[in-house]
Amino acid sequence: RLWKQTSPEKEAALIRASEVPEEIVDLCLEALNHLPGQIPSTSPHLVSDLAEAGILLAAASESAALNVEINLSAFADASLALHRREALKKKLEKIRVVSGEVRSAFNPARESCS
Repeated sequence: RLWKQTSPEKEAALIRASEVPEEIVDLCLEALNHLPGQIPSTSPHLVSDLAEAGILLAAASESAALNVEINLSAFADASLALHRREALKKKLEKIRVVSGEVRSAFNPARESCS
């Protein structure tokens, strides 16, 4: 029953609880944005490490986004929840694009050791 009740304290706690994982999403995006610039100077034998980093950063951001979403769903302020959800969606779209770009740089046929 307490979970369904609204109070300023509960709302503040939900906001803070959604901010922490959203910071993780932001950090993942920041780290991902560094990867494409590293591709040209990375040894073909190590480009898979960049692809793996992209995959792991994308997965971490998706996981953190789940925590953001569960807290947003309990916000009393639906307008704030919608605004935050839309911002999160844009970040995740960017993360998917950059992660895909980094992943596509890995070509096992081209990078195979001779």
